[in-house]
Amino acid sequence: MLKWSQDLYIGDEIFDSFETVRERLERGEPVARAWLLTKPANPVNQLEIMNCRYLVQEACREFVPEIIGMALDKKEAVRMILLMTEACVEKTNSADIRAFLDTAPDISGIHHIH
Repeated sequence: MLKWSQDLYIGDEIFDSFETVRERLERGEPVARAWLLTKPANPVNQLEIMNCRYLVQEACREFVPEIIGMALDKKEAVRMILLMTEACVEKTNSADIRAFLDTAPDISGIHHIH
């Protein structure tokens, strides 16, 4: 079973189909173009992005970190991380994105589901 954050950040391009994509991922079905934003698997990284294609492999599903967001493609995932970083620096004067996202902020340009 995948670990989903209570606060999810969803890109514009996948927002309308987010629930359907999430259900398919939970069932282990392939999803062609979706990308996930996750908390890092190690203490050094800020965030990680991964293609959902890897989740059809049972071994990969077991080790996916907590999912904090979803994007339609890699370009949108990177854009979301840039918006998160800009909001973090603007509001905290630091680049500690992990700590910033733990406060569950609303970020302009990204849908936030509580």
